[in-house]
Amino acid sequence: MSTPSPILKRPKLEQRNNDDDNEASLNQKSNENNGREEEEDSIEEQKVAFIALIEHRSHEVQHLKQRLSYYKTQVPSSSSSLIFKSLHFLFFSIKYCLFLVFFLLL
Repeated sequence: MSTPSPILKRPKLEQRNNDDDNEASLNQKSNENNGREEEEDSIEEQKVAFIALIEHRSHEVQHLKQRLSYYKTQVPSSSSSLIFKSLHFLFFSIKYCLFLVFFLLL
């Protein structure tokens, strides 16, 4: 009979390759985690900037409301002042015209 064939063993894989693959996958995972952290930081910074912008715009709106209120209170006094000045001018114009008429008649 024939001799039994020897049991073939698997060839040994180099550990270095596995270590390199592990390191590469760890580096890739690390880079992905860093990328996620950077994205999260970026999103957080954007949120903070957006909130600051909203607060700034709110202050601007309040300031503009105050200015509008101020100018609304100024309208009646300005219009009455304008009317008073117009009447004053009209009165003195009439007075001057009368003076001229009387002066010329004399």
